[in-house]
Amino acid sequence: MKCKIKKGLLRIECFINCKNPNYFTEILHRKGIDVLQLKKVDDNNVIITIDYYYRNIFFAICKNMCYNIKSICYKGVMSPFAYLIRHCSVVIGFILFLIVSSFLGNSILQIDFIGSGSTLANQTSHLLIEYGVEKYGKFSSINYTQLENYILENSPNLSHVSCKKSGNRLIIDSSLCKVEQPSISRNGKNIVSDVDGVIAKISVLRGTPQLKVGDTVKVGDVIIGGYATIKDQEIYESFALGYAIIYYEYKEDFLTENISVEHINQCKKILAFKFNDEVVDEYVEFIDGGFSIKLTLSRYVGG
Repeated sequence: MKCKIKKGLLRIECFINCKNPNYFTEILHRKGIDVLQLKKVDDNNVIITIDYYYRNIFFAICKNMCYNIKSICYKGVMSPFAYLIRHCSVVIGFILFLIVSSFLGNSILQIDFIGSGSTLANQTSHLLIEYGVEKYGKFSSINYTQLENYILENSPNLSHVSCKKSGNRLIIDSSLCKVEQPSISRNGKNIVSDVDGVIAKISVLRGTPQLKVGDTVKVGDVIIGGYATIKDQEIYESFALGYAIIYYEYKEDFLTENISVEHINQCKKILAFKFNDEVVDEYVEFIDGGFSIKLTLSRYVGG
């Protein structure tokens, strides 16, 4: 792209290797180029000043006559903008780049979910859309604090949400809630159960077992008694030492139209993350309006 400059606003001063300046000046006059100033430096070099308006014809003549232009400088009212004038297309391209960068910098090109709460990405995506945030939207329209509160208020399984901009990505960092499990406890000197289930294993190092493998146990039941029996007669008090593995079940219904394998697996992960205990088995049953997941978990109780 060429920038047109009116006559008189910008002059070019050229240092040229020219042995016959008078002849060269005459040729310039024939081509309609006014020589504003001609200064002889030595026998082989002159300094010629012309209007910037004639630059293309002037340079073409110099090239045809094999005149070597050693240096160029600019004078006149527009001289401070000479670089911009000479590189008009570059400047315009740079301005367009800034405009496009500014536009794209405010656009959401990708939404990433990180943290343990990323297993609820589908649910959180729906909340983002409800709030008015989606791909190719504008970062400038987001109130991050309000968005975080909105997601938390509508996500009972999340304990923390943080939203931030990273380049053209919107990062949603969230954490799942953890269900606090009762700590391993004693009832005085006994080891007692803190869950309803079935004894899967029991190991006694000190004390007296009150249950055996396969027995049903309730919360508060004594598993290992804090005493010892000697010769079936004498009873000595002591602190129970040992442990039991208790299998128990947990069931939760999910009322949703999405019954895809991927969604069901995500829900399994959510449930598993709620507990500190190991998942032994899992069962999925389809019900009206969704599906149900039943987990069999293993609880360690001991001291």
